[in-house]
Amino acid sequence: EDGWEGVDNAVQKQQQGEENDESTHASSESKDMLVMRLDTNITRALGGKRPGIDRDEQPTSTPNVSPHIVNEPVDAMADEIETMEEKNKKEWVDNHAVIDSDGRARCSFHFCRKLFKDKNFLQKHLLKKHPEFLHAETAKCHDSYMMKWWDGEVKRPVPQILVNCGSMFGSVPSSVQGATEPRANDPEPDLWREEQIKIQRRQDEDEEKYRHHQQ
Repeated sequence: EDGWEGVDNAVQKQQQGEENDESTHASSESKDMLVMRLDTNITRALGGKRPGIDRDEQPTSTPNVSPHIVNEPVDAMADEIETMEEKNKKEWVDNHAVIDSDGRARCSFHFCRKLFKDKNFLQKHLLKKHPEFLHAETAKCHDSYMMKWWDGEVKRPVPQILVNCGSMFGSVPSSVQGATEPRANDPEPDLWREEQIKIQRRQDEDEEKYRHHQQ
């Protein structure tokens, strides 16, 4: 009995070893699959380049690439706005700096009034602690350009208005169009034409069914 018990223990140990090998092999396969998927995603993110191999390679030339981000007029307008923003930023910092006789600078916001070694430290403070006030000022640089662009649009980016088209169709949305004289088209005539076409189509179908029934 002791001999058979020893054999059983050996068989159980062998089976346990095989199960451990299988689980290890399965986990290794799943890990390899995960690594492969990660490598594939990284390659896609790099635009088809192999990670760590082709990443630093740069194309020797970029033919047919426009030198403009959008187009020449829009890029020129963007440059003007950026210049105005930088000027506005400098003026805003100057207007919110109180310089003492010893060269120290104080924040002029009444709820702050912090004192700094010089104006450079104050500028960092203003940009970091009070940026919302600067954003409100720089936004004014865009107003004239936005209004000019708005006036030149044929179909303006405004919400549609609801036009009363009678009890048959109710209120129907219509886009606002026009530059100097904005207007919204009345959709009711088109809706009536579409309704007449539907009625005529139904009548033709009924007549076709009637003729077919008579035959």
